[in-house]
Amino acid sequence: MLMRDDEMPLESLANLARETMHVPCVQIWQYQWSYREIRPLAMSHDDTVSDLVTLLPQKALCAEGNTQLGAVFAKGRIFSGSTNALWNGVMEPEAIAAWTQATACQYGLAVPVILDRRVWGCILWYSRLALDDWQRPRAHSVARLLANVLGDRGQINAVRRQSRTHRQFELGLAEAEERLRREIAEELHGRVQTKLLLVWHELKACLPALGESSEVARRLEKVASEVETIREDDVRSLSHRLHPGTVRVAFRPALAHLAASFRAAVDVDVQVDPSFEELDQPLNNAIPELVRLTAYRVVEEALLNAVRHGKAHKVAVRVSAPGRALTFVVQDDGQGFDTQNTPRGLGLQLMQARLHAVGGNLRISSFPELGTMVRASIRLGGFAHGGPSHTSTNSVEANV
Repeated sequence: MLMRDDEMPLESLANLARETMHVPCVQIWQYQWSYREIRPLAMSHDDTVSDLVTLLPQKALCAEGNTQLGAVFAKGRIFSGSTNALWNGVMEPEAIAAWTQATACQYGLAVPVILDRRVWGCILWYSRLALDDWQRPRAHSVARLLANVLGDRGQINAVRRQSRTHRQFELGLAEAEERLRREIAEELHGRVQTKLLLVWHELKACLPALGESSEVARRLEKVASEVETIREDDVRSLSHRLHPGTVRVAFRPALAHLAASFRAAVDVDVQVDPSFEELDQPLNNAIPELVRLTAYRVVEEALLNAVRHGKAHKVAVRVSAPGRALTFVVQDDGQGFDTQNTPRGLGLQLMQARLHAVGGNLRISSFPELGTMVRASIRLGGFAHGGPSHTSTNSVEANV
């Protein structure tokens, strides 16, 4: 039987406890404080009692200290004595007699397992002979071993819970940021563009009254043209950059639009592998929208860094999906940097946070004067926890 939450094979410890004491049967019991109930989590026995273990209870109520076994759980006392005395008041007398008679296990030793200064449960040894004094220290050692294992497992689970909580927080933060971006984009695309359109119409309406040859008319015509350019190009482009609506359908058109918006500053070459194209279908997209949006933001940040910090002239963007893992690489020919002595900026931290939220990993490799490569990967078979961050020479690797 496996411990349900901790996934720890308690049978192995039960086997160790039985072999250490050379007894026919051992049980590991857990005490449920809320219900004053005990239940066996694991058992180890030899062939002599294999057909008789069904006589032992699967669970039992255990009052706080008015029985020998109750004193073990409620008060942390050790019990060593007859099986009848051990189970008296907890099991029916007929059941105790049946077990004792069938197995000849007339003696019992119950050692509490203390975890965080509280009785977690106990290890219970059944013996046909009275247990000698030299056996008790062994029993205490096994109980401490179980407590240590449980404590270590509890810490591991606590770290896992904390990691899940942290990831959920990052995911919520990313979603909140995207909501804000979408709201601003919709405001720009809707109300702001509408107001600019009304201004353009008003300016156009004034022109006939001024005459086409008028200097004022020419200047108003120029202003109207500027307003139209701002409305059609700048506001529309900014709206898309804030929230790329096309990414809701597929990643490729959103990536193409992103690359086009940077080509005024840098030569961007995009190549998409057929393995990715098969998944990124507009009508039945196999890539979750959140993953597509995360990939878009990471590529966007990498392009911004290539232009802003790397002073790059060319950038290559490669997208593939080997083994159903979305992989995208952004490599530039910029001035690069020393990853060991350059502090992580906000852009890199945002990349890591976004990827961590979807179980992705990030690697940044760069050398001075030799450009920078950003490589990210996200498993598509379900978001999973990554490992710890690693740092290597002239590269920063964060398996987040």
